[in-house]
Amino acid sequence: MKEIKVAWITDRGLPSKWYQRYFFPLSDSGIMRYKNIAREMKSLSPLIRNELYRQGKRYDVLVVLKRISDDICRVVRDEKQKGTKIIFDANVNYYKVWGDFPVPHTRPTLEQQQNAVWLTQNSDNVVADSSYIASICREYNPNVFHIPDNVDPLAFNGLRKHRQADIATLVWSGISQKAFHLSLIEETLKELKDKIRLLLVSNNDRFPEVVTRLGAMFEVVYHKFSLKKYAALLLQGDILISPKVLNNSYEMGHSEYKITLGMAQGLPVLASPQQSYVEALQNSGAGIICKDSNEWRNGFLALINNAGMRQNMGVNGKEIVRARYSSKVVAGQYAELISQMVQ
Repeated sequence: MKEIKVAWITDRGLPSKWYQRYFFPLSDSGIMRYKNIAREMKSLSPLIRNELYRQGKRYDVLVVLKRISDDICRVVRDEKQKGTKIIFDANVNYYKVWGDFPVPHTRPTLEQQQNAVWLTQNSDNVVADSSYIASICREYNPNVFHIPDNVDPLAFNGLRKHRQADIATLVWSGISQKAFHLSLIEETLKELKDKIRLLLVSNNDRFPEVVTRLGAMFEVVYHKFSLKKYAALLLQGDILISPKVLNNSYEMGHSEYKITLGMAQGLPVLASPQQSYVEALQNSGAGIICKDSNEWRNGFLALINNAGMRQNMGVNGKEIVRARYSSKVVAGQYAELISQMVQ
């Protein structure tokens, strides 16, 4: 069998100089969605060779990841004319726009909508990182596959040992402006202020006002995000939280990645009923989906007061990540799709 040459365009776009391919670091999402997959695919399917895209080279398959700009559309058009098979990896709901967008820069622009639809329609296959986005993509292309975001077991290889303590450490991570979602549980956290502290792991400390208000009630500590640091910080936490104000098209489309990182390190999860969260946690014994303030309050009290329950949920969550979301499992799904495309 012949070698299959696969090129990836990540969120770095198209490096204009050859050395930028080697010395411009990948983003965290690029590491997760490309580098982890390429590493695991190398051992799973040695005939598949992955690399970052280089204009002028011939490839069997081109994967477009997290880029929907005009220049990427032109590259896809050119590669299709050469006979290259195209995979569009869709991970944001740029397709439908409805609801209120209180978090800045989350409402898709008209250009983003148009390019996302064009890429979806003109790709041989579409990979969606959530079932919600997959269902929308099928309106534009029948060849859609749900392949989730992956968790690297080499980086997230711990298991939190839970112990009873007077103060429980909650962990939240995300882009700083998205800490707005903590407003959903602000009153509940206020009730529990003598029992909790909060770790915020984010790209910067320019948080919305809700964080200032919470910091006036109990200890709130900011850490700048890196995958390595976050893996270590999770082992200091007690509960991974991911509240979501689910009032617009953008928020509905996210994957389960925010909670599976915590699950991989043995933290129980309290989360809003976003579709991907529900799918990850249903019948899992790894966390609790909270639909209203009473369920959030009851979930917090149950976990804060019971280290044994946190430990059991943490063990369950780690096993779910190993079986369904580990880099090797997800790379196998990608390898199978690529192999089928070039038969």
